[in-house]
Amino acid sequence: MVIYVMQDASGIYDIVDVFQSVIWNMQFYGPSEFELVVPATEKNISILKQGYMLVREEDIHSDKYENVMRIEGIQLSFQVEEGWVLTVTGKGLKNILSQRIV
Repeated sequence: MVIYVMQDASGIYDIVDVFQSVIWNMQFYGPSEFELVVPATEKNISILKQGYMLVREEDIHSDKYENVMRIEGIQLSFQVEEGWVLTVTGKGLKNILSQRIV
């Protein structure tokens, strides 16, 4: 599986192809969410930033992106077996519609 990183709607910025785990929870009703655990390399730290968007390779269909997720949280932690890792979490873009704008 390959996960593409986008800064904004202009297109793909970079890719994440090495990770320890991915949970991509799609919901028909309610907010979709994800959790991505990657090694804390300089590249991953620089490309995975709050507000950036992620999309899986299988969710791209001829310039149409489905199931796009927005990064909302990034946590750096140390795991004995894996070393330093980034845990990146967020919700689907459809979640924006549920936020109340006044």
